[in-house]
Amino acid sequence: MISNITSAAAADTTSSTASSPTSSIREVNSPFGELFIQNLDSSNPTTVGWDFGPNNVNLPPGMTSDSIDSTSAPAASSNAAATDSTSTAAAAQTSANTTAGISSSPVTIPGISTTDPNAVLTAQNVFGDSPWILSAGGTGPTGNFSLNPEYFATEQTADTVAQMVGGTVVAVNQMGSTPADPFSQNVDNEMIQLADGSMINAGLVAGFFTHGYSLSMVQTMIQNEVKNVQAETQGVTKA
Repeated sequence: MISNITSAAAADTTSSTASSPTSSIREVNSPFGELFIQNLDSSNPTTVGWDFGPNNVNLPPGMTSDSIDSTSAPAASSNAAATDSTSTAAAAQTSANTTAGISSSPVTIPGISTTDPNAVLTAQNVFGDSPWILSAGGTGPTGNFSLNPEYFATEQTADTVAQMVGGTVVAVNQMGSTPADPFSQNVDNEMIQLADGSMINAGLVAGFFTHGYSLSMVQTMIQNEVKNVQAETQGVTKA
C-alpha cells in the first residue's frame, strides 16, 4: 500500500502557495517495514526515512510517528458544505467500486458481539494473546537481523482476518524470491488472497487495532485496505 504522508509539524500555515518539504513524501510498505520516499513518481525518487520497527526508525525531518498515525483518521467536516462534498465524493467512489466489482460490504469482526461503533478493541481482544510472530527475522550478507513483527501474523490471526474479508490464507516468502537474492526470512508472511487474486498482509490488518481507534473506524480502515488492493490489481484509479 502506498499513501501520501504530510507532516503536521512541517506544514505551511501561511498564505504562501509554496509546498511543504514533506508534501511529496509517500509511505511505501516493504517486506521490512515502511519506507518514506520523496518524489516517488519522478525519475529520481529518494528514500528519506524508514520505520522497520520500534528500534529501527528514521523519520524524515519534521515528521513524527504521531503525524503519521493521524493520517489514518478521517478528517472532520467543518461545515455542511464540506460534509455534502465529502458525501458526494464517497458516493462517486462507491459507484466506481461497484462498476469495477470491488466489494463495499461492511466488515464483520469474528467473535465480537458488540455493535457499539465507538467501542475500542485491542488486537488481543480480536486475535488472542499473541497476534504476531515476535521472533520474525532474517539472514543476509552481514548476519541475522530482526523484522517488524506486524508484517508476520500468526496463523490464528490470519484465519480471523480471512473471515473478516472473505479471503484465503496464503503463506508467502516475500524475501529471497529469486535465487540470487542474498536475503532470507525465517518465517513466512501470512497473506490473505481475495477473490480477485489480490492479497493483503494479515499482520498489517491486525495492526489497525493497536491505535485506540473506534470499532467503526477500524472497520472502515479494513474495508479501505481491501478496496485499495483490489483497485490496484484491477487497474482502477482511486479517488
